[in-house]
Amino acid sequence: HMVAELLYQLIHRGSRSAGAVGFLGKEGFANPITAPNFAGQLMQGVLQSGTACKYAIGHNTSGREDDLNHLNTQPLVNTLTDIPVAMAIEGSIFNLAAKRAEYCDFNRKGGRAFYPEANDHLEMIMHGIATCIPGANSVEKYAEALITAQNEFKGAYTIVAGISDHLLASREAHGFLPLFLGEANHGIAISSETCALDVLEFDDIWEIQPGEMVVISPDLVVHKFKLNPAITSYCVMEVIYNTRPDSKIYGGHHARLTRQKFGSATLEQMLTSNSLPHFDRLVPIQKAGLCATDGFYRAFLRYLDVGEWELLHDWIIDLWQEALIRNPIAARLMIEQEGDEIANRIRKINLKHNVDRKLVEG
Repeated sequence: HMVAELLYQLIHRGSRSAGAVGFLGKEGFANPITAPNFAGQLMQGVLQSGTACKYAIGHNTSGREDDLNHLNTQPLVNTLTDIPVAMAIEGSIFNLAAKRAEYCDFNRKGGRAFYPEANDHLEMIMHGIATCIPGANSVEKYAEALITAQNEFKGAYTIVAGISDHLLASREAHGFLPLFLGEANHGIAISSETCALDVLEFDDIWEIQPGEMVVISPDLVVHKFKLNPAITSYCVMEVIYNTRPDSKIYGGHHARLTRQKFGSATLEQMLTSNSLPHFDRLVPIQKAGLCATDGFYRAFLRYLDVGEWELLHDWIIDLWQEALIRNPIAARLMIEQEGDEIANRIRKINLKHNVDRKLVEG
């Protein structure tokens, strides 16, 4: 149930489908619960199942428009070993084709069975674990199995996995995507954003560092391990768009305040280069642009040395208008598919945004 509530707070990261799976104990993992549309439907499925779990893993998927059967819904449960494994991955693997060819060649020479399907990037990491997990029976061995597999795959991704009765979370060495861990009296949770942990009242929240893996044992002890080191590289889209404004981003910086600083810095740069244009309206690109526009607006008022009484002037009040309205259902509508024509992209833009003509006319 807690996993479903976390995913509900992260619908903005992927609303095409959602999934969750719970670890029961000696029986292994329960049958995955999936929802074809939103995490809200997933929550209903979890409540109806009534299954009590030791821990659970969930994932929201942005998916593809042509994935009508929701084959990319995560997490996946691996049946290649006697030790139960479930996993969800967020992000991309760059050497996917090379590893696929390598594993298929490995299978032809009598290796373990491997059946790549829609989630082949995830299945191949699970396959990598399967090759080194036999005999693993400790925190260190479980961590070694995932580290060994993960060091083979180059990319920008985070992983949450369940191996037997242990929960693992790993952030690849570049740290491109964020990952956080929250602790409280009612348990431990891992999330892509701190806003979900805040809502569920996890007070002690810390960032899993680039190249860091944490393993949570059944007694809720957190063990830390290191992957092969690499140069840190953050995702700019997390900073300006993906992350909810009430979350923290890299290094503990608040997303809203960071975006406000971008707005004020933009004005400062315009003033320094004497390139401030004449404008009648400040129109944010929703929704991440709201914070940056607010920062620009506040800095502009300071530049004009506007006092409180002057804010009553109609021009100041109307300077910032949300004239570009975003369709909230079209969260990931702009994801381009191969062969996407320009006309189709324009259609998507018109579906996702509409101009409030009353605010911009004249």
